Amino acid sequence: MSDYFFIKNKNGNVIDIEHASNKPGTPLDAFTKKSTNNDNQLWEFVTDPSGSGYFFIKNKNGNVIDIERGNTTAGLADGMPLDAFTQKSAGVTQQSDNQLWLFMKDPAGSGYHFIVSRLDGNVIDIKGASNTPGTALVSFPLKPTNNDNQLWTVEGGAFPSPVSAVSAPAAGLRSNSNYKFFSNCNPLLGITIIIDVSQDIICQSNSGSTSGFSFQLNCYSPLHHELAYQQFVLGLLGTSLQYNIQGGVAGGAPLFNVGYASLASLSNPVLPAGYRLMIAFNTQSTLVSRAGFTVWDNFGNTVAEQTVLMSSIDNVPSPSVGSAPVVAFDVNLVGPENGESVVLSSGAGSITYINQVGNLQLVPLSQLPSCADTRGGTTETANSVYGVLPSFPNDTFKQSFNVTG
Repeated sequence: MSDYFFIKNKNGNVIDIEHASNKPGTPLDAFTKKSTNNDNQLWEFVTDPSGSGYFFIKNKNGNVIDIERGNTTAGLADGMPLDAFTQKSAGVTQQSDNQLWLFMKDPAGSGYHFIVSRLDGNVIDIKGASNTPGTALVSFPLKPTNNDNQLWTVEGGAFPSPVSAVSAPAAGLRSNSNYKFFSNCNPLLGITIIIDVSQDIICQSNSGSTSGFSFQLNCYSPLHHELAYQQFVLGLLGTSLQYNIQGGVAGGAPLFNVGYASLASLSNPVLPAGYRLMIAFNTQSTLVSRAGFTVWDNFGNTVAEQTVLMSSIDNVPSPSVGSAPVVAFDVNLVGPENGESVVLSSGAGSITYINQVGNLQLVPLSQLPSCADTRGGTTETANSVYGVLPSFPNDTFKQSFNVTG
């Protein structure tokens, strides 16, 4: 006989199937713990038979915790509702990823855990951080602070196989110091970064001549390669959304530098809430062969889209194919260029890291792996901060960001 448990939030309510319904697709909420007729609040942990290391969270009535529309583009959005749904077959073309979860210890030492989705790295969250019984449960990025509504414990039991958060870099999770991603030092064949803006990003002050900020995808080459690093940058300078591509070694002029090029103009020097940005690269013969930049507005319309062939850039080391392999990368929200510092008065959202090509999985690290050249990286800074991530391999991670006061 299985053991069933209440899963209790730090604020006191438990995971509950609305109206005690057995119907697949019934929404989940956080509700007062019941002493009788409480099967809709009792859960067990079922190991993924495909060996992923994740778990189904199965109700006593038979359905499992599920992200609505999970394996679609819509299901990857922040704030998607959770429901109780029929358990899917595991390990088949990732169709069950929206039902698979791992349990990460709170690095603050509270004794509670985050419940992390395999689908996209979001966590189980009480909508709006409300303590009102009956508040909906949603899938949302793990917040760096004020995250009690995302912390859970098993009453009378324990989460199976809990993992720890990756240790923060020595300089903390902020500015130009973020986690590095790699895949056991194998060349990464294609990476997509999705940035979802949930709060207007506004530049208050800037040390450079142009007010603005940038998201930088910094890619690190293998040791002893002619090209130590590559940067793929998407920034807002004044009211102009622009991109840049450059690469080189630290301490000298870049080997190549496209220079900021215009993508689109905005009506104000603000990146609005609801906007989505994409920075991506693909490879040929393990060398980065093309980069892509896309911007969508808060209605889902494509504002700008640009693809750049690396072979079209002067001074790329292997001009007939591409630039260099990438064995590690990170993403920073910082000043625009030339070591500039920016203070942001507002800004929040999430960064999604996707390994889009091949069967390798990403692993976040607190520092560059020994196989990566250390002569690159971001010199620009900002008052940005980033959320923690679990120390567990996956194809996709989602990390929250915001700004300090």
